[in-house]
Amino acid sequence: MNVIRNAEAHSKLGEGASIPNASIPNTLALLSRADALWQASSEKELVEAVKQAVSERRDLLPLGEGSNVVLPARLDKTVMQVTDSSVTRIATGTAGTLVRVGAGKSCHSWVLDSLEQSWL
Repeated sequence: MNVIRNAEAHSKLGEGASIPNASIPNTLALLSRADALWQASSEKELVEAVKQAVSERRDLLPLGEGSNVVLPARLDKTVMQVTDSSVTRIATGTAGTLVRVGAGKSCHSWVLDSLEQSWL
């Protein structure tokens, strides 16, 4: 897990740059800052981060790619950005195709991938 935190924040996991008021990425380009920004690129990292947040009694806001979210200028919580952009076909049948899409995959990119694979 990559931990990006402000000078007052503390984290036991990962290595990260120490920056004040972490900026939260979002596709609407709204300026929004949080106490800390953690990034998880795998399910294992995400589980570790959630356990840490619970043990530290942190308010944790999960966020994927940041598509189509309207964020306030300031969030007094830790933002967990999931950067997994994987796409995995689980099954195909007469009713369609079941696909698992990582939370870090942009909606636009997912639609294009689906069309290329004839899943839509």
